[in-house]
Amino acid sequence: MESIDSTNTSTVAETSHKDVNPNGEPLYCICRQISYGNMIACDNQKNCPHEWFHYECVGLVEPPKGSWYCPDCRKTIKC
Repeated sequence: MESIDSTNTSTVAETSHKDVNPNGEPLYCICRQISYGNMIACDNQKNCPHEWFHYECVGLVEPPKGSWYCPDCRKTIKC
């Protein structure tokens, strides 16, 4: 499944992943599940351990305005 985040034009399918489920599908987000529904990419692309997140897992209901950093990256960088 391919999702596009409105704040980042990359697709989930373009992201390289080390973690996959038994069917070979890449795992995303802090929940470590496959891609589904609305997802957003962390703007700390080079160092984010998860890269893509399901809206509901990070408390989003609509795309944020401007840059968005996941909860883990917010702890380590100054936003």
